[in-house]
Amino acid sequence: ALVRDQIFKPRCVSCHGAQGGVNLESYSEVLKNLQAIRRTVVIEKSMPRGGTLRAAERQLLEAWIQAGA
Repeated sequence: ALVRDQIFKPRCVSCHGAQGGVNLESYSEVLKNLQAIRRTVVIEKSMPRGGTLRAAERQLLEAWIQAGA
């Protein structure tokens, strides 16, 4: 819930919702897109558009992915 509430809901879902494209509203959708999320958010730092995550947020997301999401 921590990653969902601190990262996905406030920083991702406004663009990546059910309206099309990559949907990150549900855990199952996040899991389907986990490697793309890691690449664009943690490695490339190209998401979210309009401003990347703070270093602490990226670290939290990376730790969550490494722990098996």
